Amino acid sequence: MQPHRPHAALHPGRSGGGHRAGGHRLWPFVATENFARPYVELKTATSLDGRFAPPEEQRRPREPFFLTGRAARRDVHRRRRWVDLVLVGEGTVRADRPRLDGRLAAGDDDLPQTEPLAGYVDTDLSWQGGCQRDSYLVFAGESARGSAGVAAVKQDGGRIIYCPEKEGRVDPAALLTQAQDLGLRAIMLEGGPRLAGAFLRAGLVDRWARYLAPVVLGGGVGWSEISGFQPDRGFSLTGSKTLQEDLLIIHDRRHFARVLEQVSR
Repeated sequence: MQPHRPHAALHPGRSGGGHRAGGHRLWPFVATENFARPYVELKTATSLDGRFAPPEEQRRPREPFFLTGRAARRDVHRRRRWVDLVLVGEGTVRADRPRLDGRLAAGDDDLPQTEPLAGYVDTDLSWQGGCQRDSYLVFAGESARGSAGVAAVKQDGGRIIYCPEKEGRVDPAALLTQAQDLGLRAIMLEGGPRLAGAFLRAGLVDRWARYLAPVVLGGGVGWSEISGFQPDRGFSLTGSKTLQEDLLIIHDRRHFARVLEQVSR
């Protein structure tokens, strides 16, 4: 499987020219020092009290739950159009059955018109319900070779990418190595919280796009403790914007303006 787009980049989500927009498009290249590894943007959408979704009993089965409004979701779809792969965890696939595409931004003439690849992480190939795409990637652990899930995934159109494991789960660094071998240069990581936490702990998130919805859920899916996390691995604030009732906040691992100024000298 070849990447659909050999020059992945990430746009801030708003059309327009100028130095800053050009900087955002160059940022994946700059942030990863000439794509020494794939660029990773983490996207999360949470309530004001930090919940990703309400308790399971309050959700309709097999239907996605949207915290944010259509403007924020459309912004996510625009961002997806700039990456090679949209990646989620097995739990998100089970709960939301996401399509992981950019359909809400189809026809925007300032965006690539091809869809990103879709993929999910499932260490033991326990999920056999597929992904809502004709073809997709599944990043599994080496221990899953020969498991019952192999045939089901392949029959559904999935391609399994086996990765070394760390503490019983797919190692994020190994996943990025495999993705790079596939020619994938930019990945949008959309959770859930366990997968996001693993990449944060490994220091492999380059940009964090946080969508904040003006609701309080009071319970449900929240952050798990990120064991082994180094608190000094901070981010810098790059910008924010409102999307109707929702708020998008962008943080970068490296200081966006300062680094761009250095490389442009």
